[in-house]
Amino acid sequence: TGADVTLVSDFNTGVNIGAAANTPATLSISGGIGSNAAFIVNQTNSGNIIAASSSGTTQFTLDTSGNITTVDNAWFGLGSAAGRIEFDDQTTDEVNILNANVGIGTQTPGAALHIVGPADTVALRVRPGSMTINTNIQEWLAIDGTTLMNFDQVYPGEQSRLSLNRSDGVNLLTITENTISAE
Repeated sequence: TGADVTLVSDFNTGVNIGAAANTPATLSISGGIGSNAAFIVNQTNSGNIIAASSSGTTQFTLDTSGNITTVDNAWFGLGSAAGRIEFDDQTTDEVNILNANVGIGTQTPGAALHIVGPADTVALRVRPGSMTINTNIQEWLAIDGTTLMNFDQVYPGEQSRLSLNRSDGVNLLTITENTISAE
């Protein structure tokens, strides 16, 4: 179809094109010496390095800067019912980690988010992009959506810094600028 195809083999094992005996495929490449890659793509112009499509619709691209772009709700991981990362195109886009625990500083996370920091350092820091009066910096919710704990903005005055609530919404503890009150 007008495209040039060049196959170069400078090693004895050769290059196989077509369906290999054990790996049915439209294109099968085998070979390599030592730690050399078996497949190298060298893009010499400004087009994408790789563009993968299905029925004429691009599903995945790798551009010359190393950026990977995929379609809405695409994922990569261990399988559709196993640990995976999904990219979801919404008004505010989402990156979802599904069917997996996330470990930061640990290779064996025991919860949905498990953070282990170095000794004598802050393991988790939450900082909002901007703050206004009466804004929660962090809010922990019960399954039914009631607030269990609020970390409010830290402005002098009557704004609370920390509120701890029961699941029925009753305030158990409030720490403000100069006071601690408990129910």
